[in-house]
Amino acid sequence: MRALRNVSIALLMLALSVAQPPAAASEEPAEVPEVAGAAALGALEDSLTLVRRSKNYELMGLGSRAEISQANLGAPLRVHEWGYDKLVAYRKGDDTDVTAGPEQLLYPVTVGGEVRSSITLARDGDDWRLTTYGDAGRTLEIEKTRLGAAQVAGAGGDATYSLVSVPAFNLYFVATTRGGRTTLSPVEASVPADLELAGEIEEGELVERLSAYAKAFDAEYGEDIRKRQLVN
Repeated sequence: MRALRNVSIALLMLALSVAQPPAAASEEPAEVPEVAGAAALGALEDSLTLVRRSKNYELMGLGSRAEISQANLGAPLRVHEWGYDKLVAYRKGDDTDVTAGPEQLLYPVTVGGEVRSSITLARDGDDWRLTTYGDAGRTLEIEKTRLGAAQVAGAGGDATYSLVSVPAFNLYFVATTRGGRTTLSPVEASVPADLELAGEIEEGELVERLSAYAKAFDAEYGEDIRKRQLVN
């Protein structure tokens, strides 16, 4: 537990040190902004150029140099970032919107239709900038969780999917929205044992459980964090 808490402190410090001004919560977009799509293609090309030069194909989940030319972008997932301060401040009965950070999109990088890795873009004014690329292991876990959620949702085609991240604790969830109802499925590889999260969870319930987790963490470590001026 102590080791896990130490890791969480380090992640929280990193997340807070690069925090962006809060963005309003948004519904799953009907379409991706054209400028974001163009930025994603440019980011993919830049990432593949780095891989080509370094010959570190595994960075993008590729098996060989030949697969560089076969890499494409899949359909993106909107990323909703849940903020540490908002989770700590949340009280039962409050609006469950705990979204913080900039608007983000995660694009899977595919080869022959198979997900290998990803690139993530964040909105910066009228532009979109690359924030991460590669991360093959996490991307595969996200895709595995999304496919599982899609299987549970079943046929019909009216379900939409997005990704919820909680940077303070390095947690990820695939959100399924259907008929006005949103449930979240934990990306299990990211969930510590003491959270005991599994299966589909209602959005409101998850906010309450993560809020309780954040409050307990803050009670033990918050004063020290604030002394280091990492929390505004």
